[in-house]
This record gives sequence, structure tokens and C-alpha cells, in this order.
Amino acid sequence: MVSHNAETRPQHGLSTLDAVTAPAVPNAPSRRPHTLGNIHPGLSSFWYPVARAGAPGSDGPWPLLGRSWRRSEVADVAERFGLVWVAPEHARAPLPEVPDDHDERFVRVPSPPRSWHAGAAQMTDNFCDLGHLPFVHVTSFADPDDTLIPRLDAETAETGFTLSFSHRTRRLHGDGTGRRVFRLTYRAPFSVVLRLEYLDDDAVITSGFFHQPVDADTTTLWAVNWRDDIVDGRCTQAATTAFQELVGGEDRAMLERFPDHEMPLDLTTEVHTRADRPTVELRRILARLLPPGPVPPPPIRVLPAHRAGNR
Repeated sequence: MVSHNAETRPQHGLSTLDAVTAPAVPNAPSRRPHTLGNIHPGLSSFWYPVARAGAPGSDGPWPLLGRSWRRSEVADVAERFGLVWVAPEHARAPLPEVPDDHDERFVRVPSPPRSWHAGAAQMTDNFCDLGHLPFVHVTSFADPDDTLIPRLDAETAETGFTLSFSHRTRRLHGDGTGRRVFRLTYRAPFSVVLRLEYLDDDAVITSGFFHQPVDADTTTLWAVNWRDDIVDGRCTQAATTAFQELVGGEDRAMLERFPDHEMPLDLTTEVHTRADRPTVELRRILARLLPPGPVPPPPIRVLPAHRAGNR
């Protein structure tokens, strides 16, 4: 993958998931890297999906943030998109919104929850990342020749951002590739909504990726899709679920190869290009909302007991 001059030309996607560690600065003071995993005290004041509404287990207890929570122990409980959402402490950010959920042209299609051996921040980073699309998803929907990512402008807020760009992917209802408008909306800490408008097929898929950080090594993905080509018979709910499983499986196979399940938030510890605008913005927001904990004291070195005659 090649990057061009950041000021004048588009860039080939260099995914933050492929980023390399920046070289150490000589004589730099030692400090604890700012990373985010599934266990952080600040995460308790946000919304998370924990169950299907009305299904067994919807009243709790729910595995979340490394422990089990009863309904009486959480501050906020709500239902949205057919899911039960909870915030252990009063939520600092609103629930994600999907306007297509209120549009009768769209059919909501929930996928079965899937537990990944990955961190919620890593999974959110993946769904925000643009550089991996023509490589990881070449067998499912991507155009392998569409690798250029233009300059991106994001609408940012305290707890999220939105950005759009146009590219080419395989067509939904025709041969070859076609034009697609990709609109990404992120809401802290771990919710991503993609609105994908297929211009040459007159069809829209809106995909919601909502994450439940279960414990340090496990995250449950609650994926929900909305499509406007089901009512007119061009697609089915079963085909929508099968396609979600295919694409999600491609991402999962990549993420579960990671040796650890925390994501760096310090931008100096990875190499980023302009193509990484959404994942850089993700890190900036999370770093601001979830500052690092105190640096632990250095370990005490125990010296061997002195013996007579030793020097």
C-alpha cells in the first residue's frame, strides 16, 4: 500500500490495524502507554446493548465490564432497535440513533449476537476503518481496485463524529461494480452506524454495530441491519442475515489474531495517514473521555540477604 503527498493527492488505505510501532525517542521519560481495553472505570457511564428485548435474559443479570449486573444495580435501562441497553452509571452520552428505523420503507433485520475474542475498542476501530475494505472484504463486497481514499472532513462532537465519502463496491442487484455513498456515524464509546447508499441499484443498507464488552477478552457484537430492498422483494431477511455473517466473519478472523485486546489511544504509538481520519478521530474522542489511570509505582527490587564474607 502506497501513500502519496498528504496535501495534494488521495491516499491508498493504510489501516490503523496494520500500523507499526513508532520508534522510541532517545532519552524520553518512561511512561505508561494510554491504551483502552474492556475494563476501565470510566466505561461504566455509557450505554451498552446486553440482550434482545423480550427474550430470555432480558431482565438480567447481564455480563458487562468484567462482572454481572442485576437490573437493580444499573442506573439507566432503555430499549432501542429491539435491544435492551443499560448504563451502570448515568450515561454521559446519548443512545445511538438510526433515522431509518422510523421509515416504513426499511425493514429492520437483527443478526444473532456473536461473541468475539477481541476488545470492544478494537472492534469499533475496525468498523470505523476504511483502509481495510478493499483487502479484507475482497471476497464479499469490495472492489479490489478501489483503494484510494480522498480527503475526509468529519463533523465532530463531544461524544462522536460523522463523515461521508463516495467509492465503488460490488453492486447489490447487478453485475460488476457500482457507486456507493458511505456515511459513518460513531457514538461513544462503542457504537458505529454505517449508511450505505448504492446509487446504481437504488437501494440503501444501514448497518448498526453495537458492542457489549463482556470481560477483558470477550466482546459481544449486536449487529442490526435496515434495508429498503426487502419490502419490494429484491432481498430477504434471511439473505441479509447471511450477508452480515459473511462480512462479520471476515473482520472477526482478522481481529482474533491480535495478541492482546487493548487499543492504543496515544497517537504517537502508531503510524497514521490521512486515510485514517475516522480511526484517529475515534482515538481522540476516547482519549478525552477516558483518560489513563495513574501510573503504577515501579516494582520494589528485593536484594539478596548480605552474608558475612561477601563483598
